[in-house]
Amino acid sequence: MEAKLERRISKTKYLAAIAVTALIFIAGFAGGSALASLKLEEYKNSQQNMLFDLMGLDLKGQLVEGSDICTLSLDELWQEKVRMGVEMDALETRLGKNDPEVLRQKELYTLIEIKTLLLLEEMNNKCDLNHTIVLFFYTNQKNDPLGGWQQCEDQGYALTTFGKKHTGTDVFAFDINIDNPALGALKSEYNLSKVPFLVYDGKPYPGFKDENALELIRIANEKYD
Repeated sequence: MEAKLERRISKTKYLAAIAVTALIFIAGFAGGSALASLKLEEYKNSQQNMLFDLMGLDLKGQLVEGSDICTLSLDELWQEKVRMGVEMDALETRLGKNDPEVLRQKELYTLIEIKTLLLLEEMNNKCDLNHTIVLFFYTNQKNDPLGGWQQCEDQGYALTTFGKKHTGTDVFAFDINIDNPALGALKSEYNLSKVPFLVYDGKPYPGFKDENALELIRIANEKYD
């Protein structure tokens, strides 16, 4: 099965945005004032780890750029993303999804997701992986003009079940309210109009899709393989 995205992601555009944002975080981390409360200290330590993860992932991509990207371990790459996602979920649980410091941390995690996405897409194209890439845009805001958070929660559960059922399906979830140029470019790429919003192998699917609808989307896309 071919898993090529119809509209290719502009790597230069996203990598530039990732690099600029990472530099901003590094500068802010190095020159920031001491964080007094235990809650913020936990956040600071977590942010440092996330920043190092982003830098390591970026360097990994650069090291294989001049050689064979197929030498990268997909399992290792994905496990790193999952591990960081678990840490992000734990931080949201402890501090709250709309905590300003959590949102700042999530901005770093968003960069890591986009970097992982770019590497996976390139591996898909060059290494005959045939993985299905699903982008999931959501909101945590109760009164978001683009859609309700509850449907987004339900969409997340449906995608989790769908992903477990179909191996080789990789889901990347993005909070639309994260203010980051790389994510902004990704949203513009697909003309995001409402949430939940899915992109299945490059094709946009706005609105909530239950498990049955996801199966129909999968079958429809198999016709082109």
